[in-house]
Amino acid sequence: MIAALLALGALPMQAPQSVVCLGDAATIAYAKPLAASLGSRWTVTTVVKASSAITGDDLSKTLMAKPDVVLLSVGTTAASMPSWPSDRDRFVPDLEGVIERLRAAPTHPKVFLCIPPPSNLPESDVRRHRLADEAVPLMKQAARETDCPTIDFEAALRDRLDLVDGMTPNEEGAEILSDAVTDAIFVGRKADWRIVYADSEEADEGPAKNAIDGDPDTYWHTNYSSTADKYPHEIQVDTGFARMVGGFSYTPRQVGVNGRVAKYEFYVSLDGKNWGEPVAKGQFPSGGEVTRIQFLHPVQCRFFRFRALSEQQGQIWASVGEIDILKFYPKRP
Repeated sequence: MIAALLALGALPMQAPQSVVCLGDAATIAYAKPLAASLGSRWTVTTVVKASSAITGDDLSKTLMAKPDVVLLSVGTTAASMPSWPSDRDRFVPDLEGVIERLRAAPTHPKVFLCIPPPSNLPESDVRRHRLADEAVPLMKQAARETDCPTIDFEAALRDRLDLVDGMTPNEEGAEILSDAVTDAIFVGRKADWRIVYADSEEADEGPAKNAIDGDPDTYWHTNYSSTADKYPHEIQVDTGFARMVGGFSYTPRQVGVNGRVAKYEFYVSLDGKNWGEPVAKGQFPSGGEVTRIQFLHPVQCRFFRFRALSEQQGQIWASVGEIDILKFYPKRP
């Protein structure tokens, strides 16, 4: 999923950045936790669209906020309307027109198309099938044809339908969607993080700081040009302040496969000295997709330590596209 979540590394951070959440009332409840997640460098504005389609008035309200980022959350309301069968043929061209109008705004905002979260409706409810089988594929078509990055809310809540009331995510579901958006925006949230230790790095190609820069297309790579350091490899990160953590995510390097980690251990600490036993250990699947590891219980930490024990192809080096920490979400009984 992370390949679709493009980081905004080009956005300047000297001034506050403006995010507008435009779309269905059922979905954009994620805007409230998003404001807290992004922090003071960002302003978050919500524009609830007035009808099943985005209107000129909706666009005017959006552009008044002078957005740097626009998050389009559409499809849920449209698919639930009785007029959907007749509106369906206009859905893609209308959506593509909205994306192009937003991109042409004076601030030239980065536009993300949010794939709707899944419904928790009975199998017999026609709205469930319209959303999953018709609206979502049409949104993905519009994204492809406009080269618009997507944020996959469906994937974020696919295994947590207990957090969806009908077609509306509840408060905890909205927090998970907020995390998905934050992963897409990245910049600012990790600005104060710093690498405090790395056992090895290829300074020109893959400095350790690339593992936490918010850009999955850069990567940390252990040294191979001079010392060819062997496993295990590790980095230690100071996140700036103590917080409750519920897991971590690992994104393999996106270009090339050398160094993709197989076996791992993950540690947390409040002082960066006392680590104790790993709070998670295991083996990542092969491939380039992000892996999200949830702990059984939340833990408090300021520092974390990622320890790579082996490589997918049995090589001696390690690489990381991005390493991140996650909130804690209790699992269903």
